[in-house]
Amino acid sequence: MNKITQIINKLETTQACTCQEAMYLHRLYLNIELYIERYFKTIGKKIIDSASYHKDLLTQYFKSFSLETSEIFILLEELRGFRHIFNKRADILEFLSGNIEELRNKILKLKEKIIEQFGEI
Repeated sequence: MNKITQIINKLETTQACTCQEAMYLHRLYLNIELYIERYFKTIGKKIIDSASYHKDLLTQYFKSFSLETSEIFILLEELRGFRHIFNKRADILEFLSGNIEELRNKILKLKEKIIEQFGEI
C-alpha cells in the first residue's frame, strides 16, 4: 500500500481533530507532488523551479494526460491552495474546521480515482 492510499485510509477511518485532519490533507498533497516529480523524472521532463512551481507541476502533469478539466485536477488545485495556506499560517487552528471537513469529504468521494491515478511508479 503506497503512502497516498495510507493517508486516504486514515482520512476515512480515523476520528481526528481538525489539526490532525489538516496535517493529513497537507501530507496527501505533498505525497501526490512527490509522485508527480518522480513520474516526470522517469520520463525526463523538468519543471522550472519558480514562484509558480507547484501550480506548474500539477498543471503540466494533468495536461500530459489531457485531464486538466477533470474532477481530480480541480480537487487537487483546491488541495494545493489549502497547502499554500497551511504552509503560511503559524496557527492551524485559524482554519475553519468546516472547510477542512469539506475538502476531506471531496477527497473521500474521489478516493478511488485518486488512488488509481497515483499508484506506485
